[in-house]
Amino acid sequence: MARRRRVIYSPEFRAEAVRRVRNSDEPLKTICDDLGIAPVTLRNWVEASKPKPEVPLTDDERTELQRLLTKLGVHLQRMNDGPCPMNQIDPPNPMEDA
Repeated sequence: MARRRRVIYSPEFRAEAVRRVRNSDEPLKTICDDLGIAPVTLRNWVEASKPKPEVPLTDDERTELQRLLTKLGVHLQRMNDGPCPMNQIDPPNPMEDA
């Protein structure tokens, strides 16, 4: 059985394919059929073209972020549970003035 030759696509071809995925409403399958490439290949190119994070968080930074998010959640919960001054004011009844 003959082995399939691996096709090497130019960087310009890849960039144009990724641009079409990002800038059009065409389904990925339609773009792949039009370009003659496999959907998994194009998905890999799109994923590879996404910007990578500059520097990942350290363990200490991740711990501090989690602590701050928890603290924020507690404050938001208190705000939602506590009495609200606007709820204690009776809205005016237009029928009373009549």
